[in-house]
Amino acid sequence: MQAKPIAPQKYLHAKIKAIIAFSIFALALATVLNILFQCSTKIESTSQQIKSAYERKLALSEILAVVTDLETGARGYAITGNEKYLEQSNKSIGTVFNKLTWLINNTTDPQSATALAALENLVDKKIDNSSLTIELRRNKNAAAAIQNIQQGDGRIFMDSIRAIVKNSLTQQNKLISEARLSETELEKFYSLIYILFAVLLIVCVVVVFFMMRNIFLLLHQSTDELLHSNNFLTSLLENIPNMVFVKDAQELRFVRFNKAGEKLLGYKRQALIGKNDYDFFPKEQADFFIAKDREAIANEGVMDIKEELIDTANGKRWLRTKKIVLNDDHGKPAYLLGISEDITEQKLLHEKEKQHANEIISLFNNAPCGYISTDLNGKIVEVNDTFLNWLGYSRNEVSYQMQTRLLVMESFHDVFNYYYIRFRSGEIKSVNDLEIQFKRKNGSAFFVRINIVAEYDLEGNFIKTKASLFDVTQHKKEQLTITKN
Repeated sequence: MQAKPIAPQKYLHAKIKAIIAFSIFALALATVLNILFQCSTKIESTSQQIKSAYERKLALSEILAVVTDLETGARGYAITGNEKYLEQSNKSIGTVFNKLTWLINNTTDPQSATALAALENLVDKKIDNSSLTIELRRNKNAAAAIQNIQQGDGRIFMDSIRAIVKNSLTQQNKLISEARLSETELEKFYSLIYILFAVLLIVCVVVVFFMMRNIFLLLHQSTDELLHSNNFLTSLLENIPNMVFVKDAQELRFVRFNKAGEKLLGYKRQALIGKNDYDFFPKEQADFFIAKDREAIANEGVMDIKEELIDTANGKRWLRTKKIVLNDDHGKPAYLLGISEDITEQKLLHEKEKQHANEIISLFNNAPCGYISTDLNGKIVEVNDTFLNWLGYSRNEVSYQMQTRLLVMESFHDVFNYYYIRFRSGEIKSVNDLEIQFKRKNGSAFFVRINIVAEYDLEGNFIKTKASLFDVTQHKKEQLTITKN
């Protein structure tokens, strides 16, 4: 029994329901994941606070230990004069201010910062006091050193240091206790949210499974429609007037060919399918085709090859080819689609037009008369080889580089300016058989008879002049000879 075509509305409704359900579950999962992420971040932040508190406690304890060692060492040295009492404090005294600086820089609480600043000041004073005791013992005697210990402020400094360190340690212990309690509560909340996420994920998978199953059943019922569409696309491909081919992206072997391709190459598709370019074309051409295939696959875009020469069973042909990469479901290149247009006739016509244009350019450059075109500012924009040869300049020296006025002999500047000004204003639009004297690159002069036509735009604004020139130097000489005789 033939399957009935699926109603488009039914499939569309099932698809919309699936999209809505998936969107709701995705939003719910994303919300729960966001909560999990925030909770995890807070747990990590709390752990970092505990770690920092322990590090501050350790630093405070080390500072107190170093200062205590310094006091003990100074007292021992003052009484005995033995340098061994100073060894321990000398090794560690340099780290005290580094630790104090670290504590101050890592404290945001203003009250703690004030206490640490006071501690730094007291430690500095205590070190100075102990250093004075040591200096008195070295430079005077034990009595002077002991007197400084008994009468100085060292004991007061030490008691103050101990008090500040004790208060700071108490504060850090309180911070650690509060942070641990917060961490425990966050971990419990994280566990509950994680369980909720797992349950929600399972429900989402089940719901999506049944919805997708329903969609797949509907798609299965639409096989006939898909087959009909495939037949339509095949018919469309076969009737495209350009050659269409498909290659696999790995070995670049032909897997599809249309009728236009068979006609163009002169081969049946049965002979082409499963083969590559080296089986039909000369190596040089095959190398070019394969290289372009690889380049198109690497770039994963549309490659437009303007011209490529190909040997066919019917002779050489010129093609314009576009190559497009077709990816699989994983986004990796699976096939290479090629569409080739036979441009042999256009190519031959273009070559004829190009040859004709070259002939016209040759006639222009080798004409028996000179030609020059001047823009709005009087600069030379076009000049032929004949006039360049008369002048003795190269094209690079004149074209878009030199103004016409500079090539006119000074004695004719007034004549040149007269006509140029009137060309620009539109008062004069052309002049014929004007004789004027030009100068060559070597400074010598020669007469030309010049015909000039001005060009204007639709609004009557001056654009440029075009002039043809005839060398009449010899004619002038002959006239002068006749006049003299």
